[in-house]
Order: sequence, then structure tokens, then C-alpha cells
Amino acid sequence: MFRQVAAYMDNKIERRLDRRGFSLEAVLVFVCGLLGSIGFAYIWMTTTNEVSDFGDGLTYEFIASTIAPLLLLFGLWIWYTVGAHLLASHFRGRGPIIRLFRTTAWALIPVGIWYLIRSIVIVVLFFSVDIPENPSQEAPGIGASATHDYILGLGLEDPIYIGTLLLGVAFTVWSGYLLSTAVQRSKNIEQGDARKVAGVLSGAFALYLVWSALGYAGIA
Repeated sequence: MFRQVAAYMDNKIERRLDRRGFSLEAVLVFVCGLLGSIGFAYIWMTTTNEVSDFGDGLTYEFIASTIAPLLLLFGLWIWYTVGAHLLASHFRGRGPIIRLFRTTAWALIPVGIWYLIRSIVIVVLFFSVDIPENPSQEAPGIGASATHDYILGLGLEDPIYIGTLLLGVAFTVWSGYLLSTAVQRSKNIEQGDARKVAGVLSGAFALYLVWSALGYAGIA
């Protein structure tokens, strides 16, 4: 089944290679990003119903954490595209960067799938979390940011969520495989060189996930 999915994605990248514009890809990245925002939106709604002192400051904090996955994915798209364009030049890669914008977006689908899994895990974890009526009184710090982080920690410091973050590394490897195909087709370089480029770019995101997991585990 994995081979069939991989073959489908390879064909999709090939078909989109020389199309005009990348509006379809922008929509694709937006939808994948929204999958990551679902879980945090659920925390926001749950907190609104449970907390009595829900002020504007806390609202802004939850807005930021809800749209963060969407912004992160668009940032990853730019990182993949610009990074691949620059690194491929060292291997005498040819082709406009617009081709990379069209093809690298499809390499983000595995991240979107992982986003969905993470959102499901967040919803399940916070379904059984008891949020205090006045969390600002129990937060270790002062201010809306400290209260927001305290509420998130009630569920996201669970080993299941930490394991879900580490699971994202496996999906990033899949993303890197698709990225290597995108780079190879878009920049006309050897497969081995494309894998090196993809390894650097996707590896950086994998390290970010590991660092995030260590942070929630209280190690980093």
C-alpha cells in the first residue's frame, strides 16, 4: 500500500511540475495546516466554557496557539522551497523556483496527516482534563501567557502527546522522501544529490519536533 501511495504522489508531483501558478498548492498547504489547528481550537473552546476569568489577554494567547500550526506549515513550505533552491545550486541544479513551490507543497501531505493525528490525540487528552475555574491562580507565573502555558501543560505534558510528537519524525521522513522527488524533478539533479538536499531540510524539521518533545517532557 505504501508503494501505491508513493507512486501516486510521485505522479502528482510530475503532473504539477510545469503547470502555471501554485494556487492549488497554496490551498493544499492551508488545508493541511488547518488539520493541525483543530486540536488547539478544541482546547480554546473547552477553556472558554470552563474558565471564569477568561480575559482578552488569554483570548489572544489562544488565537496565537491555534493559528501557529498553520503558520508553521506555510513556513515549512517556504523552508523546503527556498532551501532546496539554494542547496540544489551546489549540485548544478537548474529550473525556476516557481517549480519548487508547486512540487514541494505535495511533500507536506505527510505532515498534514500527522497534524490530524496530533489533533485527535489532543482532543482525546483534553476530553478528560479538569481545567480549573481560575487557572491564573494556579499558574506558576503571572499574566495571560503563563496561564495559557499552564492550561496547555495540563494535557500536553502527557507521555502520549510527547510520543505523538516523536511519531511526527516518522512522517517527516516520509515528507523528506517526497521532497527528494520534488527536488530531483524540479531542479534536474541526480537522485542521490536530491536526497542529500531533502535530508538536510526535512532533518531540520525532525530535530525541531524532537526538541519540542523534550521541552514538554521537561528535559530541554
